[in-house]
Amino acid sequence: MLKTIIVITQNPIDIINIPNNEEFKLFFIFVGNRPSIEELNYISEKDNYLILENAIQLGNKFMEIAIRAGILLSSQFNEFLFCFSNNFPNINNIKQTFNELNNKIEIITTDQCIGVSKEFLLFYGFDDLYKYVNKIQLPDDIIDLAEAMNGKPSSCETTITAIKEFVDFTDVFVVSEIPGKIGEKITENIINYNIEIPKTIIFSDNINKDELKEATQRIPSDGAVILITNEPEKYENPFQLLKINTGENILIYTKLND
Repeated sequence: MLKTIIVITQNPIDIINIPNNEEFKLFFIFVGNRPSIEELNYISEKDNYLILENAIQLGNKFMEIAIRAGILLSSQFNEFLFCFSNNFPNINNIKQTFNELNNKIEIITTDQCIGVSKEFLLFYGFDDLYKYVNKIQLPDDIIDLAEAMNGKPSSCETTITAIKEFVDFTDVFVVSEIPGKIGEKITENIINYNIEIPKTIIFSDNINKDELKEATQRIPSDGAVILITNEPEKYENPFQLLKINTGENILIYTKLND
């Protein structure tokens, strides 16, 4: 019987280095950056994927969501193996884990993967599985990104990654100069500028509510307004608030907020 490996993936580029094997079905759960068409083309016809790009906004809960999604959408299988795309086990590790799992109502663990049967989940539920999967070496960047989206002050680098979960840096109109390191990082990530028909409009502090409203009305439905400020309390109802550990705040508004 074909066995399934549920691969939790934050960085889609990782899947390029994961070998295809006819003995196993791979189910990729994308919980971070959205994969491109080119990256999805690396997934073979026998394998499958699910994009949960918003799950990581729920902080550490995203792992439980990924686990449940993987099992529910692979319900035709009796045995599951969980791992991370950037720490994918070799074929011998995979086979050994499945062999140890065979006909056992228990969780099988290694440094790189967790094996569990549908029967175990029926008897004991998901709680133990959550605990064991979280003990696999979880990439620091996933933890940092989840915490940033949950409101924890973070580095400029992590904050930029979080911004890119919501904002497309194409057709950008920078209204006022962006100071400091965060300004440098944003500038590095801008793909092109467009003052006439911007998709993303960026302000740095000292704008009034009418200017902010006008900007949200100007952008397209998939656009965004970014406001960098040290006084976030002056502005209401952002779609997302990110905090930088140097004191600045990033407020993101969308077309829905006008």
